[in-house]
Amino acid sequence: MVIFFPNTIREVIYERSNGYYAFSPVQNGKIKNNPTTVEYRVVDEAVAYRGKGSRSLYFYNPKTAKSEWILIKEVTVRIGNHSFAK
Repeated sequence: MVIFFPNTIREVIYERSNGYYAFSPVQNGKIKNNPTTVEYRVVDEAVAYRGKGSRSLYFYNPKTAKSEWILIKEVTVRIGNHSFAK
């Protein structure tokens, strides 16, 4: 299966599918807030795992994910409260 993503990070973040954004911070407007110390730490931790995600294409928090399609994806690694999947 070939998956096509937009050409830039910004386009990926703001992409809509069936009227919805893929990322809840975009959907609820929190993306415009300044990041917290915890959010910076989460990014640092994800970067530290670079190459260990077994070609993950997606990440989500299983406790808050609302789209059921993501729950059937193969989980490759868990970092904190997030699952990375392909």
